[in-house]
Amino acid sequence: MERKKESKEVEIETSTVPKIDSKEIEFAVEPNTWTNKSVKVTAKPKVDTQGFTLVTSKNPTSSWTKVDNQTFSTNGTMYVALTDGNNYGVTASHEVTNIDKIKPVITGVTATTNTIKNNCYR
Repeated sequence: MERKKESKEVEIETSTVPKIDSKEIEFAVEPNTWTNKSVKVTAKPKVDTQGFTLVTSKNPTSSWTKVDNQTFSTNGTMYVALTDGNNYGVTASHEVTNIDKIKPVITGVTATTNTIKNNCYR
């Protein structure tokens, strides 16, 4: 007797995840001046994200987390996307460029002579 295997089809409803670009995200950078310390970047959407989850990463192809911030110890890029749990939308990004941990090296010093003349008193 031949037994037929039963297959169950499961229908998963997916949604279209809206794309988000850098103009639709407010990036807060702390500190936002030159530093030799770590920099924290926080993303705040300027658009309605209801029904979707904001995720961030330092790598656009993996390591997405459900947090609105990333901390950088070296310069890099923070990526932001929306997800419905299955699909991801187009990402926005912000580049961190204000970390400088390389100490300057002085290889030589040149002495100069400056003369200041005060012509006001004659």
